[in-house]
Parts: sequence; structure tokens; C-alpha cells
Amino acid sequence: MRSVEPVLPGASEDERAEDSARLASITRYDVVGRPPSEALQGLARLAASVTGMPLSAIDLVTDHEQYQLATVGFTADVCAREDSLCDVVLQEPGAVVVEDMALDPRFAGNPFVDGTRAAIRFYASQQLVTARGVVIGRLCVFDTEPREIDQVRLDDLRTVADSVVDVLELSLRNRELDGSNARLGGFASRVSHDLKTPLTSISMTLQLLRDEMDVEERSGADAEEVRWLLDKSVAASERLAHMVDSVLSHATIDGQLQRTNVDLQRLVDEVLDDLRVELTDATVEVQPLPTVLGDPAHLRTLVQNLVENAARYRHPDRPLRICVQAEQRGLMQHVTVSDNGTGIAVERQHRIFQHGVRGVPEGSGLAGAGIGLEICRRVVEAHAGTIGVLSDGEHGTTVWFELPV
Repeated sequence: MRSVEPVLPGASEDERAEDSARLASITRYDVVGRPPSEALQGLARLAASVTGMPLSAIDLVTDHEQYQLATVGFTADVCAREDSLCDVVLQEPGAVVVEDMALDPRFAGNPFVDGTRAAIRFYASQQLVTARGVVIGRLCVFDTEPREIDQVRLDDLRTVADSVVDVLELSLRNRELDGSNARLGGFASRVSHDLKTPLTSISMTLQLLRDEMDVEERSGADAEEVRWLLDKSVAASERLAHMVDSVLSHATIDGQLQRTNVDLQRLVDEVLDDLRVELTDATVEVQPLPTVLGDPAHLRTLVQNLVENAARYRHPDRPLRICVQAEQRGLMQHVTVSDNGTGIAVERQHRIFQHGVRGVPEGSGLAGAGIGLEICRRVVEAHAGTIGVLSDGEHGTTVWFELPV
């Protein structure tokens, strides 16, 4: 099966993973495109004050652009990632100091240095790193004249950078708390969404069983088939009961995880069995999958939603292909569910894991309830993992998630 290419086809595997993890983290904070909060604006002023610089900015770098959350000395703006000063040193740990950018070959031709958009000469910054170790941007101070800065002021800048991330995390937690009533209000729709598939499986199996029972004379082989159908119904109903418990825990902000060793290979096989009707005429490739530590009911909800989305958004002009695979990356298992379906428009990807956001425009005839990927995000985050999406908007989608080993 051909792999789905990410948004940045020229990037390496590691760079793609970094971009996806960073975009997922920035999406969670939900600050891009919003007016700066008083807290962030205050931290931008503090950064300028403790370093004695006239200009400062809190910069977040996505896969294509740099966003300034708050600034001092100039108006916040958005620029292409290739023009971003911070992107050049985004992954540099600790402080970065450039006393004269016009003399540094990394920056000399940059439009913010050569006078095209600005004439910055001095630059100093500290990384903005989330609690999960994802670098989302940098806190920067500037001057239009060459300058020097001592270590004490750089340490102060580091403290302010840490405070920026603290404010983003606190705002996220407050939004999650404020949204608890809304999540409870959406409980019925989540139940309908999550339980529809196993109920369909049970209904179809029982229908086949009834048809078999209508035949008066049965051979031994027919009796075995009836027994097999009954076993399928019992297994599906047991999984349904587990999913009820899972949805109930989601209604209370993910509940308490019941961690155990979960065989992802077996779990995926069960999901594919329940979705056999939706996957009619589809080619599904499942490469060897690991055993992970997690809540089996929650992880089953995660996998079912991802495979079900691939089936729902198949392309009308080509047979559906789905590939599920995994690889260990350091202390994380990186799992991908790829398809060759309709894809997700680039402009929707940064919000796709939010509540009620659909992967296709309204009126397309394909839009679902807009809660499946939000549930996936909550499951992964409850397991201290990360989730993201890669798509060029035309040739399919790859949803990836990482879980601790």
C-alpha cells in the first residue's frame, strides 16, 4: 500500500514527527488567531523588561507559519515559516544569542534582518517546551542595534519562557473544566456514536441466525454455523458492555484508566470484525502490532473511531485501502492508521481534534457528528500520549498516535 504523504513532503521522518507533535500541542492550547490574553501580554512585557530590550515576542511555529501570541514594541503578525527567525533555531536547547544578525549567515538574508520587512540586529530567545517535551516555539527579545546580554538576564528570560507555557497549560485546564457541562450535555450523542457499530454487528448476526433457524431440516454442518453465529453475537454484546463503561468514563472527563497489557493486534482484529459491513470491498493491511499498557476499552474506542472514519470518508473514485502499522520510537509506540480516502483539507487540520469539528465541509454529504476524533484525542491524552494527522487534502489521511511503552 502506498504511504500517505504528509503536508511537508521534503521533510525527513523525524522532522515530520516533530512538526505533527508540535501542531497537535499548539492545537490543544487553542490560542492561534485569538487576541493575546492579558497574562501572555504581561509576560511579553516582562521578557522585555528583565532583558532591557525594546522588542519582544511570544512565537509559536506550526508546520507552515509562525504566529505571534503577544508582542512588545511592534504589532503581532503572522509570517511564513521560512521567514521565521525562531524557526532557524527552533530545536536549539537553552538560550540562543545573536549579537549582530547581519553578520550571521543563518540570518543575514532574512527579510526581518535585511530591511525588507524589518531591520533586526540583536536576537536572543529561549525555547517554549510543553510538559511532554514538545517544542512549540520560542520567547524572543530583539533590538535594531547590535547588543550583548549577560547570563543573568538569559536566566531571567528562561524563567519567563517557562511561565508562558504554564499560562498556556493553565488556560487549557480551565477550558476543560468549563467545558465539563458541555461534555455531559453531549453524552447521548457520544453513546450513539460509540455503540452504533457493535449494535449493528449484533443485529446483522441475529438476522442471519433467524434466517438459518427458518430452515426446518438442518445438517450437522448447519448446526455448527448457527453455533458460530451465536458465539459472534455473544462476543459483540460483551464488547458492547465494555464500551458502555468506556463512554461513561468519558462523560466524567475520561474517568480512571484501568491499565493492563493490551494486545493491539487482537484489538484491531476485533474492530475489523465489527466493522466488516462498513469495510465491504475494502483492502485492509495490518502489519505486526505491539502490546501496550493501557485501558483496553478506551483503546478499542480509539481504534474503532479511526478505522470507522477511514471507512466513512472513502473516495468515490478508488477502492478503499487502509493500513494499520506501528513502530517503536524511543519510549513511545508510534501507531498509524492510513487510508486513501477523501483526505482532510489543510486549513481544517489544526482544529480536527476539537469537539464538533468535521473533516469535510458542511453540505458535502459526508459529515458525521464531529465527535469521533475529539474522543480519540481524549483517549490518547488520558494515556499520556500524543495524536496528530497528516494529509494533503486529496490523496488520503494518516492519523497517528503515540503511547508510552
